[in-house]
Amino acid sequence: MGERICALALDSQGAATTIGSTNSSNFPTTPGAFDTSFNGGSIDAFVTKLAPSGSSLVYSTFLGGTGADAAGAFVLDAQGAATILLSTTSATLPTTPNAFDRTFNGNTDAFVACLDMLPTGVVRYGKSTAACQGPMAIDVTRMPQSGDSKFTVTCAQAPPNTTGFLLLGAGQHLRGLPILGM
Repeated sequence: MGERICALALDSQGAATTIGSTNSSNFPTTPGAFDTSFNGGSIDAFVTKLAPSGSSLVYSTFLGGTGADAAGAFVLDAQGAATILLSTTSATLPTTPNAFDRTFNGNTDAFVACLDMLPTGVVRYGKSTAACQGPMAIDVTRMPQSGDSKFTVTCAQAPPNTTGFLLLGAGQHLRGLPILGM
């Protein structure tokens, strides 16, 4: 089979997110993703987000257990997080502690997964304020490396001439950088 894409969506920055199914144990995943290894069975679902240029992966993960796990449909929220509808025959599907139903009920079950799809080391911090005049999504396409001149931070839906503040950290050492004209 290889890979089968079920759905594709573009976010406000032009980054493509796709969901589908694969039987490839070498399907590309990103470090720190939810699940970086094929789980067995006939197929695993996958979620993959490409950089707006399409030239690199921002986030890519397997979803599933030891049975057959297939992607169905998904939506992206204003911050680029995905809510995904899938089906499974896996009794070993990972669940969260407060999930509605954490047990496999036989034959095929439906499940919903929610993923932030942030690069390794990036965490979502708070929400925009009322002064922002609406929702604001900050998207980091990848974590910077020393000497990396292509690291970008983009902000969608901010009012014109907004002044922002970016907090960068390395361990316990934090440094704020003003961002003008976002």
